[in-house]
Amino acid sequence: MIPKNKLKQLRVASGLSQKSLADKLFISQNAYCLIEKGTTKLDESRIKQLGKIFNVPLSELISESNPQNGIFENNSTAGPDDSKLNYYLVEQLVDQLSKKDDLILKLSSQVDFLLKDMHKSNEQKL
Repeated sequence: MIPKNKLKQLRVASGLSQKSLADKLFISQNAYCLIEKGTTKLDESRIKQLGKIFNVPLSELISESNPQNGIFENNSTAGPDDSKLNYYLVEQLVDQLSKKDDLILKLSSQVDFLLKDMHKSNEQKL
């Protein structure tokens, strides 16, 4: 997750309005505003997109460090061994899998209910 205020700092340092950054992301200004406030969680592709727009490595984008004069100290690209990015991505994956598990349990329960209902209905017909 990108720390609160970091997107705003980067956006302002880059001389972009919320509207112009939203246009670059192909979303509405309102949707971007929710991202900047931290209300909307970002997926991996959106984080990568922001990294490209601001020309900063993903590890710096999600780190707690603050930009100096709008530019991060280390402007190297994030590698596969970047632990903060990997941790964030694993956290997102676990969250998504948890949501899918909950959905599977709900669907399984509904299927069981429907099967029992069908069985009762068939017994009553006999």
